[in-house]
Amino acid sequence: MNFGYKKLYIDGGLHDAEDGSRQKVICPANGDEVAEIAEAGIKDTLKALKSAQQGFKYWSKLSLKERTSWMKKLRKAILEKERELRLAMIYEMGKTYEGSYEDIEALSNALDWYPNAMKNYRDEQILDYRKRLEQADIMMVMSPCHNYIMNSATENFIANVFTPPWAFKYKKVFRNYGFPVPNMLKGKTAIISMTYGGPSFFVSAIIQQIPRRIKKMVFSGLCGMKVEYLRFYEVLPDMPKEIFENHMEKVRKTVQQL
Repeated sequence: MNFGYKKLYIDGGLHDAEDGSRQKVICPANGDEVAEIAEAGIKDTLKALKSAQQGFKYWSKLSLKERTSWMKKLRKAILEKERELRLAMIYEMGKTYEGSYEDIEALSNALDWYPNAMKNYRDEQILDYRKRLEQADIMMVMSPCHNYIMNSATENFIANVFTPPWAFKYKKVFRNYGFPVPNMLKGKTAIISMTYGGPSFFVSAIIQQIPRRIKKMVFSGLCGMKVEYLRFYEVLPDMPKEIFENHMEKVRKTVQQL
C-alpha cells in the first residue's frame, strides 16, 4: 500500500517544505516504500511555531462551551477516519492492526476526558458562566427546596459567580465603609422557579426567607436585576402527570411573556 505524497500541515493549510525537501517513509515490517512526505526545515519550523502562538491566543479566549465543541468535533473526525489512521500506523510503525487500536483509544479517551475535566476547573468555569450571563438578557434559576435552602449546586453557583467586583461593586462612603452598586447584571431579568414538597400554607409561613434572600437581597438588591418569582407546591416524585404539566405550563408562559 502506498499513501502517496503528504505535505506539511502549517497554519491551517498543507504546504511543501520551503526548500522543497522530501523524505521517503519505509515500512519497518517489510522495507517497502509506503509514502513520501515533505521534510520540514528551520523556516518551516519557525512558521509552525508562530502559527501555534497565534492559535494559543485564539484558543485562550474561547469559552468552555466553544472549546468542548471543537474537541468533540476532532474526536468525531478521528473515529470516522479510524481505519485510515490505523492503516497508516501499521505501515509507518510496523504495528499489527489490533495493536494500533490502543493509540486510537488513548486519543479518543483523552478528547472525551479533557472537556469534562475543564468543566471541573473552577476558575475557568466561573468565567464561562459570567461571559454567558453578560451576553444574555434573561437568566432562569430552577431549584427545589432542600433542607430549607436551595439545592447545594444552585447555592454554590450563586455564591461563586455573583461576587464583587463583577456582579456588584462597593461605593466607598467613609474609610472602608460603603454600599453595593450593581455592575455587570444591572437591568437584566432573573426568573426564580422554586419547587416545594410541602403545601402552600406551610411554605408561606415558614420557608419564604429562601426566595426573599435570593430575590430581594442578591439578584435585586446587590445585582440590580428585575426578578420574577414562580412557586410550585406539593411537588413530589409520585405527583400526577397533569399537575406536573400545569407547573411547566406556568413556567413556559412566564418565559414567553418576558
